[in-house]
Amino acid sequence: MSRLRKALLRTPLVYKILVANLAIVAAGAVGGTVFTVWHVQTYPDDVHYELIAVFAGIGILISFLVNKWVLERAGSPGPAAAGGRCRAERRARCARAIG
Repeated sequence: MSRLRKALLRTPLVYKILVANLAIVAAGAVGGTVFTVWHVQTYPDDVHYELIAVFAGIGILISFLVNKWVLERAGSPGPAAAGGRCRAERRARCARAIG
C-alpha cells in the first residue's frame, strides 16, 4: 500500500470530509466563475438569475454525492476490522454458551 494511501486511511473522518468539501468549493468557485464570465459575455442582455439556481443545485448535488462517498468509505471497516469483528462474535457466542 502506498504511503499516501496509508496516510489517508489514518486521517480522521472530520478532516476527510473537510478536504472533500474544500475541493468542491474550490472547483465550484473556479468552474462557476469561468462559466459565469462566458455566459455574461455571450448573453449580455439576459438577467442571469437562472445561473444562481443551476449553481446551487449542482453544488448541493456534488456535495451530497462526495460526502456520501467519503462517509461510506469511512463506514466500511476493511479486512483488519473484519477479523476483530469475527473475534467479537465468537466471544459473544462463547459467553452465551457458558452463561
